[in-house]
Amino acid sequence: MVVNENVNENVNKLVKDHAVNRPEKMRSSAEITARYNLSCKKYKELKAAKAEFREQKVMVYAELKVLGWVLGKSEQTISKDAN
Repeated sequence: MVVNENVNENVNKLVKDHAVNRPEKMRSSAEITARYNLSCKKYKELKAAKAEFREQKVMVYAELKVLGWVLGKSEQTISKDAN
């Protein structure tokens, strides 16, 4: 049927486009390092702020730890970089 063929073509095109341009693809080490440094800076700013941003600090620190682990950094190094 003509309608089924058009639907199949559209589905195949959508799957192919997603495989090429998916947002979940791996990041380069430069991108991870840049994000790690940005998280360190953000965490330091939140710590220095007079207002209490506990939830944001916890979220940024968690992201910082994951990025540090991806980069192969030890817990001590991540903690030192954060502070």
